[in-house]
Amino acid sequence: TALKVLDVPDSVDETSWSYVASWGSEDQVLAHLKAANLFKIDFDAIAWRMANRKFFDACLARLTGYGIYNPTLWAYSIKHNDAPRLTEFLESNSSVVSHVGPLFEMDLMHVDPVDRLQFEHLDFRPLVVARMHQLGPKRVILNDGLAVQYERMMGILAHQKTIEPEQRLALVYYMLLQNRIEEAIGHFAKIDPTTLESQLQPLTKVCQLSESAMA
Repeated sequence: TALKVLDVPDSVDETSWSYVASWGSEDQVLAHLKAANLFKIDFDAIAWRMANRKFFDACLARLTGYGIYNPTLWAYSIKHNDAPRLTEFLESNSSVVSHVGPLFEMDLMHVDPVDRLQFEHLDFRPLVVARMHQLGPKRVILNDGLAVQYERMMGILAHQKTIEPEQRLALVYYMLLQNRIEEAIGHFAKIDPTTLESQLQPLTKVCQLSESAMA
């Protein structure tokens, strides 16, 4: 079969994305992004253009304005040392996030299981558990759901330097569920009410309620 090799295509649709992405000018690419249906575009076709910092900034600014994110294009933030977009790239990369633990904090990356809807506070009913005193040398949570929830929370706290006030409130609750009253009161006493959005009962009131429950 005889093949005819051309320097440029002899018959193309110059309005198509494949042509504009490969042969168009940077202004033509940006104009196409403004007019086209962005949900039907293969953004990887212009990845080779991202090495140009000026086009990188213009293109990503336009896509950001449209609420569009593409990991291939955002990955060039590493080359250009673009901290804000590098943060977006890292926090959107599930492979990276899965390797840093349930909670991670640094200048370029923030991972919070609550923000990512991977952990939430759960209420367990009834509040009173079947056994008041510890059975055997090791403390065991008999409620399987509470055991899993408490273990997950401990895993999150283990990755933090300090316990946040809202977390300490949840910790107080889970301690009460285990009848660990003194420890619950101890954690409650460490909470600064001014740091919470909701109003907090005085410690003396909580102690009275705890004594009534134990009675």
